[in-house]
Amino acid sequence: MDGNSIFIKKSKKAVLLIHGFTASTQEAERLAMLLAKQGYTVSVPLLAGHNTTEAEFARTHADDYYNSALDAFNKLKHYQSIRSEEHTSELQSH
Repeated sequence: MDGNSIFIKKSKKAVLLIHGFTASTQEAERLAMLLAKQGYTVSVPLLAGHNTTEAEFARTHADDYYNSALDAFNKLKHYQSIRSEEHTSELQSH
């Protein structure tokens, strides 16, 4: 994967993973693939300003990040169930 948004459609049960503040979707890629292998549909949106330049990142704010996550959540509304998780490198180290 290249750090862009990830969407893997498998079933009516969906998981929304949100990458960490200083990261991109690459941080959650392994977990996304594992969940997909277990039959879940997985969405990992790239938050606004992430995986871009420092200047672009500096132009984004908390509302932009929230809206990125909310847009991804809204695309999953028709699924039977949705579970949302934040995925950070701190979680990977434990």
